[in-house]
Amino acid sequence: MATSIPRAACEDCHAEVLSQFRLPFSHPLGGVVQCTSCHPPHGGRPRELREHVRSEACLACHQEKRGPFLFEHEGDRSLLCLSCHEPHGSSNPRLLTHHDSRSLCHSCHMNLEDIHVEDPGAAIRDCLLCHTEVHGSNWDRSFFR
Repeated sequence: MATSIPRAACEDCHAEVLSQFRLPFSHPLGGVVQCTSCHPPHGGRPRELREHVRSEACLACHQEKRGPFLFEHEGDRSLLCLSCHEPHGSSNPRLLTHHDSRSLCHSCHMNLEDIHVEDPGAAIRDCLLCHTEVHGSNWDRSFFR
């Protein structure tokens, strides 16, 4: 269980992070979520802290995203949640690093099969209509339901 320390102690040095919580989409800082909910208050070695924040901090609340999955999303192997999501706040829904899921998917998946024709007016322009299990799947390599 995380230790609760006054948020002001964090804000003294991390004012720029506090401003991220004021963006249109953010974690609800101040109620159940405190700085120490994700960040160990007593520090640690830099590598241990990075690993904790990149994986365990998110999965403590978002357990439905925890694997292991038979088919893992490639982005989850390096930066884990931070591959696609901003940790504090974002101007984008679901704390995405891009404006929408399609732009986010295309930031890594540029060379697509012909079935993915996305010309204006195309019937399917939203990746998540088919690829619903983007965090990982035990059933399908292409992250279909």
